[in-house]
Amino acid sequence: MKFNGINLLTHPLILALSFMLLVIADANGWGFFIQIVLGNLLPATIYGWLGFIGLLVLLFSYSFIRHKYVSLYGIANIVGALLMWGSVYTFFLRPGGKNFYDTFFGFLPMVLFAIYNILSLIFIIFNLTRTNSNRSSGHGEEPLNTEGEGI
Repeated sequence: MKFNGINLLTHPLILALSFMLLVIADANGWGFFIQIVLGNLLPATIYGWLGFIGLLVLLFSYSFIRHKYVSLYGIANIVGALLMWGSVYTFFLRPGGKNFYDTFFGFLPMVLFAIYNILSLIFIIFNLTRTNSNRSSGHGEEPLNTEGEGI
């Protein structure tokens, strides 16, 4: 199995992990964003459901779609990443989100937030270019070659 850095940076599980390990801080302490997402499914908050559905789409596409169709895999990856991004930004921009602005004053939360944003951008751009190149070459319905995936 061949390994290279772009495979690691654009791997869906790495993006999902960076999303789950975001550290959110407030006046009372800190916690991981996945705790907030899962804890807000029953109250049916938009950021809770966006994050949960985004993770499900990403994991479902990695587990089941990537071996079927390249274009659909790329589109599902983009949708999952955008849903997770929407979850994070909806969380901070909602009424009451200012209570968690302490996140932006801590070193670890800011580093993890920056890593998540950079990985998200690389992931979305990579999947956009892969999806567009497969469509333009007419190979959008061929199975994805996962031989070179690092993980």
